[in-house]
Amino acid sequence: MKRCKPMLLMLEDDAERLVRFQAVLRTLNPQFPLRVWRDAHAMIREAGPLLPSATLISLDHDLVPKPDEADPGDGYMVAQWLAAQPVVRPVIVHSSNRERSTWMAGAFDLAGWSHHRVAPLGDDWIEVDWKRVVRRLLGKSRVPEGKRMATDLVKLSKFLSLVLRHKPEEIGLTLDANGWADVDNLLRLANAAGRRIDWALLEQVVAESDKKRFAFSDDGLRIRASQGHSVEVDLALAPAVPPEVLFHGTATRFLESIRATGLNSGSRQHVHLSLDADTAAKVGARHGKPSILTVRSRDMAAAGHRFYLSANGVWLTGEVPTVYIEFPV
Repeated sequence: MKRCKPMLLMLEDDAERLVRFQAVLRTLNPQFPLRVWRDAHAMIREAGPLLPSATLISLDHDLVPKPDEADPGDGYMVAQWLAAQPVVRPVIVHSSNRERSTWMAGAFDLAGWSHHRVAPLGDDWIEVDWKRVVRRLLGKSRVPEGKRMATDLVKLSKFLSLVLRHKPEEIGLTLDANGWADVDNLLRLANAAGRRIDWALLEQVVAESDKKRFAFSDDGLRIRASQGHSVEVDLALAPAVPPEVLFHGTATRFLESIRATGLNSGSRQHVHLSLDADTAAKVGARHGKPSILTVRSRDMAAAGHRFYLSANGVWLTGEVPTVYIEFPV
């Protein structure tokens, strides 16, 4: 998948620090571009067009003016400017000015931006503390986040399912005709609604979803649910020839109804079918005691029923009449 090239935007005027920041980035990704400003006014003038491709922003506060040069401003000015931008990116505040760092954090809090404080304490704070935060935000952490992080990812996945499949209006999000949402707009609206999410976390959810529920567009600027919509969207999937049989996982309590009416999409646009029985069993277990139905999909296709294959490998069809279903004995 073609993605935007990652970039780190930085406000920093200490030459010795910059050498160390660059050395750390080379250990994480030798090709990782670093764009540095030593003047807050210049960063405000020039950084806007770079925000869509930026992965991370790191800001100092105190900037020392050089002889015969104008006041370079400070990090709080940049924080206020960033907080007014529609593009939301994770920010590291790496200033030793505790009071002004708090001011910067407040500006980001009010705007719903994800921010992280790295205090310059000790001789190796860049190589240890700053690097650890950058690695985590770039999805390169070698330290397992534990059950809390796993729980957070599940909650976020459910939230994305809600706004990308069923109720985009919950946060004022707009999906296009094919179900795509602008990523920057999604992040801004989600944070405004109290969901702390940034690019790094969103990418982690998409990458680690066990069923690949979500997908980015080829340019990385849009996102959509792979299937399962109750809102009307056209996934623009081409009809596909299914295998001889497919499987559907359900709960035993639904068998009587299925025997009477077959499999219907209900509030969704399609009936979901699995390529293998193991996957279907996992699906059924989410609803109670699982039961696996075998669907004679090739016979259905021969009779004129259309099938589609979603981006995450789920087979879709409009309905499955009872005559094509083999029930467990």
